[in-house]
Amino acid sequence: MKSGVGAARSAGVMIGAGLASGLRSQIGAVQAAASALANAAASAARAAAKVHSPSRVMAEIGGYMGQGWQTG
Repeated sequence: MKSGVGAARSAGVMIGAGLASGLRSQIGAVQAAASALANAAASAARAAAKVHSPSRVMAEIGGYMGQGWQTG
């Protein structure tokens, strides 16, 4: 019985190590996908608002920032 438990534990350890290694190997791909998603969202927002200047968008978004800091 003990040898079966030890074998199952070893298998679980190897599965976990393999999963972690596989995830780490794809960090660059995940970062690239997140960057592409953020860029696409910003482009879609600009297109929907028909804004050609990102600074105008940020001015509108940040317009209430001072009031928020004042309020806390």
